[in-house]
Amino acid sequence: ELQAAPAGGNLADSITRAQVLFLDGENPAYVLRAAQSLAGPELIVSFGPFLDDSAAYADVLLPDHHTLESEAAVVPLGLGGVAVAQPFVRPLYDTRPIAQTLGRLGVAFEPVSVKDYVVPMLPPEEVWENVVRQGGYWKPNSGDAKITAKELKWTDPVFAGKPEDFPLQFQPYLSLQFHDGRGANLPWMQELPDPVSSAMWGLPVEIDPKTAEKLKVSTGDWVRVESENGHLEAAAYVHPAALPGVLSMAIGEGHTYYGRYASGRGANPLFIL
Repeated sequence: ELQAAPAGGNLADSITRAQVLFLDGENPAYVLRAAQSLAGPELIVSFGPFLDDSAAYADVLLPDHHTLESEAAVVPLGLGGVAVAQPFVRPLYDTRPIAQTLGRLGVAFEPVSVKDYVVPMLPPEEVWENVVRQGGYWKPNSGDAKITAKELKWTDPVFAGKPEDFPLQFQPYLSLQFHDGRGANLPWMQELPDPVSSAMWGLPVEIDPKTAEKLKVSTGDWVRVESENGHLEAAAYVHPAALPGVLSMAIGEGHTYYGRYASGRGANPLFIL
């Protein structure tokens, strides 16, 4: 039995209630602060190619092919086409596509290849070999495309903690190097300078100059950031373009388990949300 979170539900609670959990390239222990939830399922199977914060709790490790070893089809929203990728290199290790693994579990499962998925989208005159050669298919511009937009409705933000106790706001964001943290195990990504602070092998907390002057904080100082849910410690970076009263921090560091280059390095800003 694999339970999915209902719309608007708490995914961490759904993980706790599930009896069997399949992890396909996701890391809830890191992005959801849900390590405790992983103690709920009776069986956890990880298909990730690396041992990460969540795969460390798995009962079975069945690593999938790397992206460069796999085929893929990506359908960009609203662009009327599909991008196609074929395996770039042969599998280096004894990995196996997740579709092939699920097909051997004895359950009703019919894997669909990229060709089976894309060919029905193509006009009769388009040849599959040409689509693969050019990396995808895009519909010609008909000139009568219409773009519709729905009215956006905004609600006031709700912040945790009393303003007198927590006068600053905190804004985590996806980092250029690590995205949501999944690239932090690569040493060449760790050595890629952060575009904001030029920091390497660690991500700082960004502070606006006025707040930094008030708190007597300079770039490179070690600071402690607290919320109602916890705290983190990291180096400070006085950012001249930062919003006054808003602390920002890129996501990516602070892994408990993620290989030689990411385990125990830096802080995860998601942990104090």
